[in-house]
Amino acid sequence: MHLGISYCGIALRYIGEYSQLFTFIIGCFPYNAASHSAKHLREFVNKILEEYKLQLDSTKFVVTDNEPKMLPAYREQCSRVGCADHYLNKQHSHQQQKLSQQLQTYSETRFDGTIIMLDIFREEILGALSEDQQPSLHRVIPLRQYLMNKCEVKEEDSAAIIRLEVFLGKKKIMLNISQAACRIKNAWHITDHHRLSTILHPKLKNLDCCIDEKEKSINVLKQEFEKHKLIDSSSCTNTLHLTQSNVQSSSPASTTSTTPKRKNLYVTMF
Repeated sequence: MHLGISYCGIALRYIGEYSQLFTFIIGCFPYNAASHSAKHLREFVNKILEEYKLQLDSTKFVVTDNEPKMLPAYREQCSRVGCADHYLNKQHSHQQQKLSQQLQTYSETRFDGTIIMLDIFREEILGALSEDQQPSLHRVIPLRQYLMNKCEVKEEDSAAIIRLEVFLGKKKIMLNISQAACRIKNAWHITDHHRLSTILHPKLKNLDCCIDEKEKSINVLKQEFEKHKLIDSSSCTNTLHLTQSNVQSSSPASTTSTTPKRKNLYVTMF
């Protein structure tokens, strides 16, 4: 026996004299009719409208979903319009049946489907880059480039995939540049730390995954080596002066010399 509470949402839309659309949310009301039949549903809606001195007639259009009970509920004294999203989903489902290969997972048509798919990728990225047992900074550039590559429109892509890629990004017809790649490039910034950790990684040092970052990474690495050379040179000079001072102020038997340990750049990053 179903004991849950059902709700009925009613909104009013009106087109003004200059084709302006006005939307008013009347409310979301607990459905307390005797049953969910078409007759009781129509009576419930009419009762709510009467409270606002409104009524349905042949000049009014009612937009509902395509549930079977909606058809008889709004067959009279109004013009019913079915939900376009449901129609598209039904057509999509019929097309799916004609495919030679069936999809393993199927996602219904929805307005935020793209956002949901990107959220899944975002969760995977956050999981990969939040690793606390081993380094993960070197994975940022390859993962970023992977997502950008997937947004590029290819000749073998189907029309649906191309529309999705164009929606995600900035595809210019003549230049065939993906807008998604541009957006990702502008929003997902790469720092010198990312470049250093990638070029120092044994498997990624050639930066085959992202040629655009190769020259920048090499320049950053050169700059870091120059910094370390200056630090080592300064450290050796200070140690030499300190040793000479110790030799002059202490006996030969008690004189000890220590050589500073050079800090490896690779160890610093990893």
